[in-house]
Amino acid sequence: MKRTRDDEQAPQQRADWEWRERHSHQAHAAPRVVAVPAEDAQLWEETRRSRAARRAQQRRQRLCIGWKNAAVVVSASMVSLVLWVCTAHAYVTYDSWNEIARTKQSKMDDLIIQRDAARTRVALLSSNKGRAQLLVERGYLRAGERILLFPARSGEEVRQRAARIPVNDLAPPSPPRVEPTRWQKLARAVSQWRH
Repeated sequence: MKRTRDDEQAPQQRADWEWRERHSHQAHAAPRVVAVPAEDAQLWEETRRSRAARRAQQRRQRLCIGWKNAAVVVSASMVSLVLWVCTAHAYVTYDSWNEIARTKQSKMDDLIIQRDAARTRVALLSSNKGRAQLLVERGYLRAGERILLFPARSGEEVRQRAARIPVNDLAPPSPPRVEPTRWQKLARAVSQWRH
């Protein structure tokens, strides 16, 4: 079959159209002009077909994930699932311990506030003016009143306690303890040895 001029121009037009489609997103790309001699038209067509077949195969390979890639994805997901199961308990335990630490920290903050309040109260009680102020705040004294405290004499407390005990409950004084002499100790040791 003899080739006509239209048959020779068809591959050329097809290649130009493909090139324009590939580069249509580039605004600055000028249309490609390729002049193919008539004797090279068949070679051009074969080259174009082999390139198109190669591109189609690459597209298919890109779309097909392949069994090796699928195996890698499945094994990676299984390993991550096993790791998640192993570490899930640790995360739950960490969260519960974190909650316990938060509650203990809040209790500690409350205790620190109480300690500071107690320190200010002790500081007030260490001075006469502070004691009077606390007694007025608590309602034991009216403002301007004072309590006079006198120190007790030495032994006064013992005498007062003895005075509160009835006479019949007093125990007789114990006799003073006498240390045995050397001879008494020796006699006691010998008597124990003989028995």
